[in-house]
Amino acid sequence: MPHVIEAAVDKLGPWIICAAMIGILLYEHHRHEDVLVSMNRTLTSALELVAHTQQRQTDLMARDGFILPPTDGPLR
Repeated sequence: MPHVIEAAVDKLGPWIICAAMIGILLYEHHRHEDVLVSMNRTLTSALELVAHTQQRQTDLMARDGFILPPTDGPLR
């Protein structure tokens, strides 16, 4: 009987280890993907806030009589 168990472990052991490693890799991939999506969402929110603030500054400057040059090319 012990020889049967050893033979089963010898045959199935590497497959079980391989399946566990694949499971760990898939879990880590999913976890890192969630972190990247979260970071991207935070960055997008920050950039939208900066764009909104810049637009408010431009509007306030225009109201006070200052006009910014167009930004479609290099300044001369």
